[in-house]
Amino acid sequence: MRNLSVTISPEIEARLASLAGQTGNSLDGCVQQAIMEFLDGWEDYLKMVSLLQHGEARPQLSVR
Repeated sequence: MRNLSVTISPEIEARLASLAGQTGNSLDGCVQQAIMEFLDGWEDYLKMVSLLQHGEARPQLSVR
């Protein structure tokens, strides 16, 4: 695993520390989860945009 240095505001640090305490996770664990959720969301979004731009079939919801 690699280290990554990120500068955050005191407000974000306080929120992370609070969340870590409430969930029993470490600061590192909270940051890793946040990054994974960010990546998952944006990758899904960009994949869907690409499908729309190229007129390819895309998943659709249906109501029964």
